[in-house]
Amino acid sequence: MADIPGPVGDDSPMTASGPALLVLMRPYPGRPGRPADMPMGRAALRLQREGVRIVIGHDVRGGRAWGWEVQGETWGSVDGVPVSGALDRLGGAEWDLLRERALAALGDVPVCNPPRVKSLCSDKLICQRHLEAHGVPMTAAEGSEGSFARRLDEWGAGYLKPRRGSRGHGVVRLRAGEPIAATAGDTLLQRAVGPGPGAAPVAIRQLAQRLPDRSWVLPEGVARVGRPGDAVVCVARGAAASPVSELLSMAARTRLADITRSAAAAIASVEGDGMVVELGADFALDDAGMPHLLEVNSVPRGHLGALAELDPARFAEPHLEACARPLRTLASVVREVGAKGRLEAPDLEADLDPDRESW
Repeated sequence: MADIPGPVGDDSPMTASGPALLVLMRPYPGRPGRPADMPMGRAALRLQREGVRIVIGHDVRGGRAWGWEVQGETWGSVDGVPVSGALDRLGGAEWDLLRERALAALGDVPVCNPPRVKSLCSDKLICQRHLEAHGVPMTAAEGSEGSFARRLDEWGAGYLKPRRGSRGHGVVRLRAGEPIAATAGDTLLQRAVGPGPGAAPVAIRQLAQRLPDRSWVLPEGVARVGRPGDAVVCVARGAAASPVSELLSMAARTRLADITRSAAAAIASVEGDGMVVELGADFALDDAGMPHLLEVNSVPRGHLGALAELDPARFAEPHLEACARPLRTLASVVREVGAKGRLEAPDLEADLDPDRESW
């Protein structure tokens, strides 16, 4: 890998093995396990062989990181390593304070995905209006609590969900005529998409990842087949994982890819080209087997690990590469920023008010 420009002297965020990239991750109770036993550890091993230094952790002070890096076959602790770029893998609102502190301490180093993208995607309704404004077809959603009953009468059924929720927490399926519990104004109602009564619902996670040349690549999508009546379809709750290529028709796969690429481009427009390195698009299948976009996540899990457990010979390598690819692209971003200065971010659209009557 080419050298990454940095300040001259001992404080340069460079080593003989390449840039010091920080992966912001949740705290560990003690030393993490062997690198080979965790997806990000295997990715760090691969990037290390490519000349890129990877540190994982969350403790940042004055642009330096305290955490862990691969040393042989184990993790070794490191103190005060200068950071040239960071990959934000702190998913979930419970880590927001930790993330804010770390990002503030990092200063102006490139962060992928950047805070502006995280902020946009963390509010499902704001994100949906942004995507719709960019022509991305979305499953219909209503943000005004006073209109929920009318929408249910129109749609027949819908899902009440927290605007800032994650991992399916708080999602409730409602049918027309059913009572709607009062909310604190932080919920949305999304039209129900799925098979007919008694059929198994199918949810899909499709990753979109950036290559160093800034083009998008879509790894194998992961379908989760739930049980009839499931409001949330995920492997942790008993859903069965399956490759999208084996479940969807060619027409459905084409639609899935087209919508995912359009959504990725729309989200990337928030923070200039090159700063968004990966996104996760969530879809539901209708009774004709066609996908409908529900939401986009900025700190995604691609669920390829579930496929790798089922068929290691086929999916272990794609899973590993999906973990390594964002880091490789981040290293490219660091080079670009070092050569040209910090990438400029356009302003968020002023009309992204989810309560606008014109939506």
